Amino acid sequence: MNITEKTAYLKGLMAGLNIDESKPEGKLLTAIVETLDEMANEIADLGDVAEYLEDYIDEVDHDLGDLETEYYECDCDCDCDCDDDDDYCFCDDCDEEDCTDCILCDEDDEEETEDEE
Repeated sequence: MNITEKTAYLKGLMAGLNIDESKPEGKLLTAIVETLDEMANEIADLGDVAEYLEDYIDEVDHDLGDLETEYYECDCDCDCDCDDDDDYCFCDDCDEEDCTDCILCDEDDEEETEDEE
């Protein structure tokens, strides 16, 4: 039995007990059961939304995995390092992506060779 069914059961139980809603106790119990019913409906709606979002995130994750596979994997069947981005340099001085004339790229290359030694 889920939460909306339980609140429906409580409503039926109140109706079967012939609780006098004109007395303070009856008003209180009626208000409590109505509040529980509203909360149960909201919780059920949140569950539906969460389920939808979970499915949507799974689809986005799958699509992202496909894009990563297409973008990052090497298409050729050789033993080369075509998908290796270690030689990449972005030059802030000339705003070019693979600048070989700038000082920054030369310094980075020198630091890499010193680290290897």
